[in-house]
Amino acid sequence: MGRALVDTVTVARLRAAGATLADMRDPSKKLPPGLASSVPDDAQLALGGEMQACGAFGSLFGAEFAQSLADDLSNGYLLDAAERSCAAKWFRAPDRRGIVAKMILDIRPSADDTHDLASLLLDCIGIARLSAFDAHVTLSSKERSCIDALARRDPDAVKAIANLIGGSGDVVAPLEHLHARSAACLTPAHLAQLGGTG
Repeated sequence: MGRALVDTVTVARLRAAGATLADMRDPSKKLPPGLASSVPDDAQLALGGEMQACGAFGSLFGAEFAQSLADDLSNGYLLDAAERSCAAKWFRAPDRRGIVAKMILDIRPSADDTHDLASLLLDCIGIARLSAFDAHVTLSSKERSCIDALARRDPDAVKAIANLIGGSGDVVAPLEHLHARSAACLTPAHLAQLGGTG
């Protein structure tokens, strides 16, 4: 990451913000808090692109971020290989350069960013898998597809996940509403197992 910062953010900005050469060599060292505001949009995109070009970036950073999202919604859920691969691919997409840079620079994501990140969870993991994990139920692929399709089409549910990522706004009520609607996707046996429609 140090090389990507030097190449795109520039040594001058790093020094002006108080970063030292030792800081750049220390992967555990946080960037100076004043750095982000000095980095223009074009430099942020360049930084995001260089980070994406790092072969390990998607498999490490992207997959771990997706895992943290899953933990926020369903504590203890572990992403499988396919979900981790999907998340890694998601973060390597060219139009995600800005989001990658904001995460590296610790810039608060915009509303559009959090909405985009919500799609990561919905497309790569799915609400159905997380809900089933919490309820200790094994849903069929048909049930999962039905629930996930409902979630993707529900703007309030998508916004709730975006709110969770952004750290503000209503989360519980929209997801409870989605849970109630999802009853139509379940087999009678699973519906009885889960105690009705909620």
